[in-house]
Amino acid sequence: MNKQSPTISIVLPTYNRSYCVGRTIAAIIQQSFTDWELIVCDDCSSDKTTEVVQSYCQRDERILYHRNPQRLGLPGNRNIGISMAAGRFIYFIEDDVVLEPDSLGKLLCGFKQLRAKGLKVGGIGPRTLEPPKKGRLLMMERQTANRTRQKMDKASRIDRWTGLIYQNFSMSGQGLMETAVVPSWSLFDREALEAVGGYEGKAYNRFNFSHEETDLFVRMRKAGYSLYFHPGALAHHMHESRGGTRTSPLKYYYYYVGAHVVFLVRNFKWAATYMIPACLGFLAYSVLRSTPAMVTGRE
Repeated sequence: MNKQSPTISIVLPTYNRSYCVGRTIAAIIQQSFTDWELIVCDDCSSDKTTEVVQSYCQRDERILYHRNPQRLGLPGNRNIGISMAAGRFIYFIEDDVVLEPDSLGKLLCGFKQLRAKGLKVGGIGPRTLEPPKKGRLLMMERQTANRTRQKMDKASRIDRWTGLIYQNFSMSGQGLMETAVVPSWSLFDREALEAVGGYEGKAYNRFNFSHEETDLFVRMRKAGYSLYFHPGALAHHMHESRGGTRTSPLKYYYYYVGAHVVFLVRNFKWAATYMIPACLGFLAYSVLRSTPAMVTGRE
């Protein structure tokens, strides 16, 4: 890095989201914090993503466009972004996420406040609002998440028996709080990312790269880095149904369960021998409990 390097490198992996990636880029341009570069990593999109992104590159020299010669998947695409980044901090964003104008500045300010206290910070994520998930097969996930959020006083936790991750990133408030995981669209210390080797893709590629983010967060915490939630910074996750890594609900649950088993074995070693059956039992119970709603379409 040289004297002209930006403070923050924003990495935006994208795939076949030409209809919405411009909305994400426009929100970045409108940030009150301006010392950034945006690296758009296109994973071989077959739509008009190239034309859309290059139109923004022509308007703002802080925006860079990179197209992979072959599909790498989300973890590999993010790692390409890390290798291209020149900033001291790296902010990952997704192509269906829209930031409020002061989000980036608030995250950086929170990061520096924590560092000033002598804390070893790996990453800090924003409060996130999102529209309700639709579809009968997603009712199980929604009902389970809602019941859990009502009992949570933290932004996230990893269940000690099943290894399942529960998130409540819609929490409001002013204070920064330590958390088990952060949203995918969070600000990270570049040195922390490089210290743990970035995202792991190979272990999860057969399961549509589910869990690779949580895997990173767990490895960062094992390396001594803490993660924090900033309820004062706000992002909107739009949950687009086309492009990206979207798939059918049935495939989603197949990928999730398979990746979760890999996640448990990789990160919990011998404890996975009881966590795997506990997780499968809980998921079976959740399906049975949600069956009436999935059949009728009413919660």
